[in-house]
Amino acid sequence: MLNTSVRRSLDDLAIIQQRVANQGRFDDRLRTLETEFKAQLLEQKAALTALLQKQEEEIRKKEEQARALAELAFDSDVTLVASDGTKVPAKKAVLVAASCSETPFFERMFGSSMSETQIRRRRVR
Repeated sequence: MLNTSVRRSLDDLAIIQQRVANQGRFDDRLRTLETEFKAQLLEQKAALTALLQKQEEEIRKKEEQARALAELAFDSDVTLVASDGTKVPAKKAVLVAASCSETPFFERMFGSSMSETQIRRRRVR
């Protein structure tokens, strides 16, 4: 009976040792996977950061282009002078377009000999 009890205890001990060995292999594999996963995340982060910087640069360039185009489009090329001497910068094409066919005030003004101050446009290259 003592022999059987010792045998059972040794078998139990062998099972425990096997589980401990399996747990060690599992922990090693888990650490390997964790390291690989972290490396992949760092690569993805670097790629996304580079993409974000590229897109931000493209946005900045487009904003500069839009600003230059707006400056060209809205830069005044005439100055309207009121009877009290107040000067109002304006865009000749906008004033002519705003004159409808029923009241072509600005169109007649630019076609007549009314004095107007014209500002030369800056050229963008």
